[in-house]
Amino acid sequence: MIITIHSGEIVPVAALSACFGILLVGVFVFTYLFIRSRRELHLATLMIVVPGLFFVGIEAVRLVLGAMNETMVALQLHRVQALIYSLYLFAIPFFFGHFLDIGKRWKKTNRIIMYSGIGVYILVAVAAVVTPDLFISVTKPFVHPFR
Repeated sequence: MIITIHSGEIVPVAALSACFGILLVGVFVFTYLFIRSRRELHLATLMIVVPGLFFVGIEAVRLVLGAMNETMVALQLHRVQALIYSLYLFAIPFFFGHFLDIGKRWKKTNRIIMYSGIGVYILVAVAAVVTPDLFISVTKPFVHPFR
């Protein structure tokens, strides 16, 4: 099969590939640092970098699949990307809890936000599995709500 990629598609794929490489190096560095030091800050940084790595990698694959006219597979990967977005509901409060020097009250608030993020992620993941067309539809056309 011959893949024809237009010049307008090469630059985004190349840029995403470069970002993927940078994030991959970051994953290796922070994994090494966490194994050596056992500091939770390095683990928190990994929790920010790893979903970004998967998101960027999937986006590059989606662009290539779009060029190959494999739109249904690309739409399914879009669902996976939305689940990856949802991981940040937990990862960002976890990161800030270890990165910032905050008082006891703010730590408690941050912990509540963090666990709420886990709960929302679980709800979103269940919705994506049980009713995928309600999560991100690939069968119903989008109708703008204000038209």
